[in-house]
Formats: sequence, structure tokens, C-alpha cells
Amino acid sequence: MAAAARLGYQPNLAARALASRHSKLIALVVEGLQERLIAATIEATGAALQEHGYGVLLLVPKVQQGAAVRAILTSGAEGAVCVGWPISREDVAALDRSGIPSIVVSEGAAWSDPRRVDLGRLRGAELAVSYLLQQGHRRFGFLLRDAATGGQVATLLEHVGAAPTVVEVPPASDPDTIQGAVQELLAAPSRPTAILCRGDSEALAAVRACGTFGLRVPQELSVVGFGDEPLARYVRPGLTTVRVAANELGRWCAGALLDILTGRSATAHAPTIRLVIRETTGPAPA
Repeated sequence: MAAAARLGYQPNLAARALASRHSKLIALVVEGLQERLIAATIEATGAALQEHGYGVLLLVPKVQQGAAVRAILTSGAEGAVCVGWPISREDVAALDRSGIPSIVVSEGAAWSDPRRVDLGRLRGAELAVSYLLQQGHRRFGFLLRDAATGGQVATLLEHVGAAPTVVEVPPASDPDTIQGAVQELLAAPSRPTAILCRGDSEALAAVRACGTFGLRVPQELSVVGFGDEPLARYVRPGLTTVRVAANELGRWCAGALLDILTGRSATAHAPTIRLVIRETTGPAPA
């Protein structure tokens, strides 16, 4: 042991997993860490698990059927937390059959389970729409990346009598693609007076595109982001956005998984979400 200490030896958790189901290793599965909300949730989850003596393994599998399950099964992990990764109910059932419990934080999927938490985009859209309606907006635009959530937002807008203008973009779009899509929104015959964005970077692209069209924000167009990344409060104009309590969400993920691993049941959870009103939103133009 003294030699190990002098050499700075650290136990290989993955190797330990091969010899025991009690590997004290948890797989954290993500599609990517570009979005601050995802990264912050994963960071909080990992920190909470490590406080309880667990090691964490970050997995970024290819987005294809069964990829997450295969990655988790070969990792030797005792359990998994999937954040923002499009894992299905069937994938979760496959992990259950293998004795590996999982917690899933995802977009508004059409299945319910106390181990699954919605990431909050639809709830955020509801808050934003309610506020913008109070400001007199009736023509909304948004970029459709995820068919399920996007369809729910469109239904929400139609339900309140608002007219949605939708432009489809690929799930993993670069800033130039986003800005081009926003310009397409602004060139629509019935131009929106407010744009709902999937993330803060998308919202900033919308603000930049407004400059190309000579539109003033928020006098002629209001823009709402999602995630409340640090840049949202420092840019000018300050970005109105939806804030999700990522630290709270990540610590719940860890606690829920630890409950399951120790024979208890996970308790359903909804993360704290609020609209942070800054300078990119205002009354609808007359």
C-alpha cells in the first residue's frame, strides 16, 4: 500500500467492474456537451455521485438505435444517468432486464416513469408564450429541431389563438445554418413579432439576423432563448431566456439513482423553471 501511495496509484474502476457487479461506477450518457444546461446537469450529477463514493464514466455514443444500451452494458457500470440523449422506453427496459437501473432526463417523450424527467423546453415555452401574449404578440416563429417537442409547441400556440411560423433545421446545426433559418423566418409573408428559440445560442443568432433585416430588438421583434447561459446576461441587449435549475436537477438524478441502487423507489421530480426577462422582449409592434 505504501508503494501504491508513493506512485500515486488510482484504482481502475472499469477494470474493477469486470470482476464485480458492485463496481461503484455510474455511466453518464449524453449526446454532446455543447449546450450549457446539459453540461451543468451532468457536472452536478457527477459531483453528487462522487460525494457518495461513486466513480463516473462519461459516454457519448453514436445516436442510433441501441447505441446507448450497448455502451452502458460494456462499461461495467452499476447504473446510468442519460441527459439529453434520445434514449427510448425500450432502451430503459433493456437495461432493466440486465439489472442496470437508469435515470433519464430528456425532451417531452410520450412515456411516463418516475425515473424520467422532462428537460423543460415545453414548460419553458409555455412560460414564454404566456408572457408574450400579455405583451400583445400573436405571430410567433420557432425553429423545429425535435419533431415531438416542436409539434407540442405548435399545438400550444394554436391553442391560444397564435399563428406559428415554423422553419425546420437539422438537430445538430452550426451557427450559420441557424442564422440562415432565422432569416427565412423573418422573410415569411406574415413575419413573426416574437421568436421562441431552443437555446440561447440560437436566440443570439436570431438577434444577429435581425440586424441583417434592419429590425430593432425588441421594438420590432422579441426574442426568447432557453438555458440562461452566462453569456445571456452579458450580451447587449440582455437576452430574455428560460432558466432551468441544472444543479438541482443533477443532484436529483444522482439521488434518485442511488435510491434505486439501495432498494428504494425513485420519487418523481420536475425541475424548477422560470422565465428571466431581460432586454430582448417587449410589447408587440403596433
